[in-house]
Amino acid sequence: MWSVLKQNDLLEARRAVDSRRAEMLRRHTEEIEQLAADQTEIETLRRLVTAFSEKFKTTVAPPEPAAPPEPANRHQPPPREPWRGAQREPPHTNFGTFSLALARGF
Repeated sequence: MWSVLKQNDLLEARRAVDSRRAEMLRRHTEEIEQLAADQTEIETLRRLVTAFSEKFKTTVAPPEPAAPPEPANRHQPPPREPWRGAQREPPHTNFGTFSLALARGF
């Protein structure tokens, strides 16, 4: 690389670093100003939404979702749905269930 390092080389390197630092600080300042402007817009929007919702607030609250009923006996399996279809007996084997599912196109 260099065999001799001169004073001018050090000054030139320092100027280059100072120039890059100044450019970075300038961009940083611009970004902070933009973020501050964005924050101001967000705060303004929040105040407008709050004012709007207070002005047009309805007294009816949305319904709370109903909690599923607790089983009476946790060891008892949940009740089965009634058998769909003609008044037939459900199959008593796994093969019968499989055959019925194939016939229905599942």
